[in-house]
Order: sequence, then C-alpha cells, then structure tokens
Amino acid sequence: MALGGGLPDLVETTDAAAGTATAYTLAIGQTAQGQLGSANDHDFYAVNLVAGETYTFAMTGTGTDNVVDTYLRLYASNGTSLLAQNDDGLPGSNSLITFTAAASGTYYLDAGSFNNAYAGQYGVSATLGSRASLDLRMG
Repeated sequence: MALGGGLPDLVETTDAAAGTATAYTLAIGQTAQGQLGSANDHDFYAVNLVAGETYTFAMTGTGTDNVVDTYLRLYASNGTSLLAQNDDGLPGSNSLITFTAAASGTYYLDAGSFNNAYAGQYGVSATLGSRASLDLRMG
C-alpha cells in the first residue's frame, strides 16, 4: 500500500448515481472523496481499463463522519455483471480489490457499505498494479 498525495483528485459535489448514469469518472492514479448520504446509498464511478492490465481499487472511511464498514464492488460495462467485491481487504473494515481486466473498456466501481448499513464520508482510489494507493485522507 502506497501513500499518495494530500488531497483527492476528484470530489463528489452532487450525489453520484447508483448505476452507469454516474457523472463521475475516476482515472487510474486518481483518488476521490464522496459521501454516502444514507445507509442504502451507492455511488458509482466509471473507470476505463485496458485488457491484460492489473489494477487495484481501495475504499476507506474518511473524516469524523466516516463510513464505518466500506464495501467495494466492481461491475462490467453493463453495470450489472459483478466481477469482484470486497468487504474487509484493508485494516479497519475497509475494502480492497485487485483485478486484471480481460477486455478493454469502461467498468464501474460501486462504493457502498457492508450490508447497506452505514452512511458517511469515504475515499476511493484506482491504481495500476497490485498495490493500493491512498491519499492522506484515506490513509
């Protein structure tokens, strides 16, 4: 796990859609800060992946009003075919997915909470390779 820069590259200013209609695209090497407004909230981020490349995605609760137990999912380009998911891959009930893309295209990260039970602030990152990168808020 590598510690990246101090501030997120992307900040969710309006609630991200819970599906492929999301207005947010997370570039590889970027971090984002968001807010689950309710326990059942899910925030999707589009990510563009290249076939044969390995990527690592991380999600942590951030701030004083943090998501206590994050749950991260990765969906195929249709936004419904679940490719990977993780609950506690990082310390503190935070999430980590390492994934090798079989095809190039747009995939979707779904930032949520375990059992849809928690709301609050979170950070999410997308990194090329098999090590997570966290900004200062996420670390």
